[in-house]
Amino acid sequence: MEKSEGFKQTLKERGEIDVRGVKVRYGVEGTPDESLEAVAAVSRNVEDLFSQCGRLLGEGLHTAYLKARVASAKGSAKSSQAKLELAALLDDEKAVQTIEATAGKRFGEEMDNHKASIRHLPEARRDVYRKLRRQAAKPEPEELELPQIYEGTKEEQTFTRHLYVDEHGELHCKLNDWETSVVEAELATEEVIGWLRNVPRKTWAFKVPYTYDGEDHAMYPDFLFFRRQGDGVVVDILEPHSLSQDDSAAKARGLADFALRHGDNFGRIELIIKEKDKLLRLDMNQGDVRDKVRAVSDNQHLRQLFESVAQRGR
Repeated sequence: MEKSEGFKQTLKERGEIDVRGVKVRYGVEGTPDESLEAVAAVSRNVEDLFSQCGRLLGEGLHTAYLKARVASAKGSAKSSQAKLELAALLDDEKAVQTIEATAGKRFGEEMDNHKASIRHLPEARRDVYRKLRRQAAKPEPEELELPQIYEGTKEEQTFTRHLYVDEHGELHCKLNDWETSVVEAELATEEVIGWLRNVPRKTWAFKVPYTYDGEDHAMYPDFLFFRRQGDGVVVDILEPHSLSQDDSAAKARGLADFALRHGDNFGRIELIIKEKDKLLRLDMNQGDVRDKVRAVSDNQHLRQLFESVAQRGR
């Protein structure tokens, strides 16, 4: 790539800065005379560019590149030249995509090769690998690894069949009205053999990616329920949700996109609201519902879809 004309031009531009000159005449009206001149970048400018590269790459990769480039067999690259080269490379969108794809593939292969060993590491060390995986440009699926100890405050509400319970077989926690209604409705069925309250932003927490205002975010569905189905066990993802949140439609679309890609691994994937003491559900693992949710434009559109499905279910 360093021999391509496009790269040479970008490198040349990175090695220059634009200086704008303005001439102002005292007592003379009119538009000032302006001039633009490209001058060679000084070491301070190069260092600023190099620092920007570090922020883009993270983990000190810009320094690693510099050392490898200067110490390479070619040996022709000076430090300042290597820094400008890196800035020029990161200006090239295709080059960045290639780097991310190659690094992601290599990282995925190494994670798969050492998966068993990583599972036996202490919790703090496994957390390092989780964070590395989540630095990918696009979110990648990962196994849910639950902690040995489930931390929470002891509240008045008690529930049974949770994956983490006290010596009396109970979980003490605080749920809002909607959440309580969902949990009680699920526990009323004999199929349910266990459940997990998903705690947002915990390193082990189950999350689903979604896009809002052009940026990637993570949502944390409230509950995972485990129930018998035939000779096996299926996992249901349940998210009681208030449509008063600005990003509700975006979260719904994210949940529907997740179902499209990974729905085969789950039972129900539901977004749930409560209207007049009645739970209304959108199951993203139902193809017709999922397609409609993926097309919702805003929260009002989403509410209309809930009402439509509720009417159909009567």
